[in-house]
Amino acid sequence: MSDTTELESCPEPPVLKRSGFQLCDGVFSVESVGRISGSRLHELFNPLTLRLKRDQRRAGEESRQLFRKPFFCAAQLRYYGIPFPSSASDTDLSLLLKKVVREGRCNQVPESVIDLEALMCRDYEPLRQKWESDCAAWRAAKKLRDDEAFENCKTPVEKANLDLDRFMDLYFLTDGKPDPNKTPEPLVLDGLDQTWKMQHVVYKIPGLHTSSCDMMEKDRTLCVEWDREKVFKFGSDMMARALAADKALRQVKWEQQLELHQAYLSSIQPKESIGGADENPEPFSLDRCQGSYVIYCEEIMDGWTSDITGHNFTMDISSGKGNAPRAAINLGIIRGHMIFSLSKDVHRGIPGATSFVSETSLGDGEGEEAEDADGDDEHGRDDIEQQESTTGMKRKQGEVPLAQPLDSALHRRANAKRRKTTSPSAPSHRVYFRLHGYETGEGEVFPYPDAGHINFLSSDCIAFEGVVYNLTGVGDNVEFRGYKVSDVPQMHREEEGVYPYEMFKEFESE
Repeated sequence: MSDTTELESCPEPPVLKRSGFQLCDGVFSVESVGRISGSRLHELFNPLTLRLKRDQRRAGEESRQLFRKPFFCAAQLRYYGIPFPSSASDTDLSLLLKKVVREGRCNQVPESVIDLEALMCRDYEPLRQKWESDCAAWRAAKKLRDDEAFENCKTPVEKANLDLDRFMDLYFLTDGKPDPNKTPEPLVLDGLDQTWKMQHVVYKIPGLHTSSCDMMEKDRTLCVEWDREKVFKFGSDMMARALAADKALRQVKWEQQLELHQAYLSSIQPKESIGGADENPEPFSLDRCQGSYVIYCEEIMDGWTSDITGHNFTMDISSGKGNAPRAAINLGIIRGHMIFSLSKDVHRGIPGATSFVSETSLGDGEGEEAEDADGDDEHGRDDIEQQESTTGMKRKQGEVPLAQPLDSALHRRANAKRRKTTSPSAPSHRVYFRLHGYETGEGEVFPYPDAGHINFLSSDCIAFEGVVYNLTGVGDNVEFRGYKVSDVPQMHREEEGVYPYEMFKEFESE
């Protein structure tokens, strides 16, 4: 659409008023209220006199609409030359109109009103001619201004954003018909205001095709081409580049999140022994897991790129009722709150929770929980502390080297666990949870909570690996990892009142 913000709007048609009547652009009225015939007024006041039920209903609906309009009754009385006091109320005017209609005094328009309309039409003609002349001058000035603005556009995108019709005529049409010779090569438009408008126009032109990359909202690149194969190859290549750029962006943002984790480790180093096993090991306590964590969930990051790009996944664990900590979790497409417990009882009443526990890749039963815990204390710390062969710098507990591929760093502990053959028994660091969530796009609350568990990698709870057995809207056995950045939760968990779960209320009452 052309930009005409600096040009005054098109002149409005003149209004000629006389004796309570007005004439505007050929329409004779009273306060913009048109005249209703006497026979129709009788039907509006008496809809039951109509033979058909549907006509009765229509008359009733029309009467309710018309009699609510300001000046309606006064306008009809004036049309039919019925005098009334200027101070009369709407109710008085309605009763008067009903009376004169019943008496048949609205069956004919008075000669005086007919003569007045003819006289006003004659006097209005010079005004109409001047108005049409002003409109023609305005349209000419607008066209001249639009022509200059279009010529001043330096790129095809600027031309398309300014005036799409002119753009199509310039590049793809001749006398309104397709012309492949005008633009035989692919035309790439980067920065269109509304790509859907261009796609809609191109769709109507035989032989012309478009391809776009709608992966990200900010991406407004469109390719227009006569060759179908070329245009779709361009779209495929553009999508691949966008995916690679998005992955690189997510990698940078994740490294920034890990820097917060490393800063946290540095802050607690003087207070705790980070280099090896605890000299005086204490039983695992849920209180130690309280704080703020950054989350990495590959399945959501790869599957919902356009929805989560630029978002930080977080989990903030705080104290809850009794001895059960709670958490506010943000996974980009899903937000909600979690209830923690050392017992599987927290899964009670969740459909399918039991069947998924045995299938998860993070442990089968209590025996492997002990193995996980032992591996956590023994290999987790050793891996975290190992020397960087290239720099000679010692990494702190929970630190992931930023220079190496992210997946390799996150799976190093799992590989070490597979190499272990025997180990002494150790207490479990596993915590079970139920997740009450909603999707952030439409705000739809999930009908049932989701079950899962978290394995803390050490008793100090600075990092964990978790799994949701069946994450609503995502899939089965969705794994995620967390790294602590603060001992203080950064956000409050979601209000329980927005989740209408009877199961949740029953759990709370126990």
